[in-house]
Amino acid sequence: MPDSQEQSRQNDDVQLLNSLKRSAPAKSEVAQQFLTRYQRFSRPLIITSALIPLIFTQENSGRVGEIIAIASWVVFLVDLSIQMRFRVRYLKSWVGILDLSIVIVTSPWYLLPGVDGGGIVVLARLARLARLLVIAKGAQHIFARLGRAAIIAVTAVLLLAFVAYEAENGANPEGIVNPEFASYGDSVWWGYVTLTTVGYGDIVPETVTGRIAGGVIMTLGIALLGVLAGSLASFFRIAPTSSSSAPPETESTEGSTTSPDATSGEMSEGPPSLDDADLSALRKEVVDLRSEIRELTKLLNHSTEAPASVKAADES
Repeated sequence: MPDSQEQSRQNDDVQLLNSLKRSAPAKSEVAQQFLTRYQRFSRPLIITSALIPLIFTQENSGRVGEIIAIASWVVFLVDLSIQMRFRVRYLKSWVGILDLSIVIVTSPWYLLPGVDGGGIVVLARLARLARLLVIAKGAQHIFARLGRAAIIAVTAVLLLAFVAYEAENGANPEGIVNPEFASYGDSVWWGYVTLTTVGYGDIVPETVTGRIAGGVIMTLGIALLGVLAGSLASFFRIAPTSSSSAPPETESTEGSTTSPDATSGEMSEGPPSLDDADLSALRKEVVDLRSEIRELTKLLNHSTEAPASVKAADES
């Protein structure tokens, strides 16, 4: 068991690095070996650095939240530096662009005196979750199964929910503070309900910006809901079992002996259709066959009558 688990973990690491090899290959074989070991070591650090700041924020943890924010940003910065050091054209690959964007967006500039990051900090922390999709096991498999429609839908809900959250909390020309958008989680719930066109009505935007965001989500929901439903159905599809997939003919023949008559009867079911030319040829063959039968019958009768006449002459 330990050997198989180790082999499985190594296979995961190899699959994880294959996508990077195509767009940003390692500079040498030694660099590739180092990156393989580094990927195994850095995965838990990156996951922790992406999730912990969402729990311990500056608002609810004070100084501890600030230290966690800086430490998590340093982890992403070091990861970017190592990838740039050992990979060719890393910043020109999609993973490199994503890493660089996350480092810039999540930099702790909002901790400077007199700078108020506001809700941008929430979006910056959520941006780190995108990095988890790169290192998480089976992420590419999920993308392939869900399809592009699901990725667009999730991204649109997260971004437009943030826009509505900002607009409904006083950051608008109308000066409206909507208590229904008390948190970003409430806004995401509103975005999800709007996308699925359920329309509970428990959360309703009151600002122009919030209503525009809602209209965009509704339009995306109408456009993507059919495609997304197909993607989800494919994702949760259950493979047929061997018993259900076995053809009924196979089951009927196993464990029983089929007679030649039954076989011929089954073969005779559903005869092929004949056109006029085939029917005419078949009729002609039947007529010819009847004529031959008549000739054979005459010859047989003649051959039996001749011995009988000879026997009668001998007796007389």
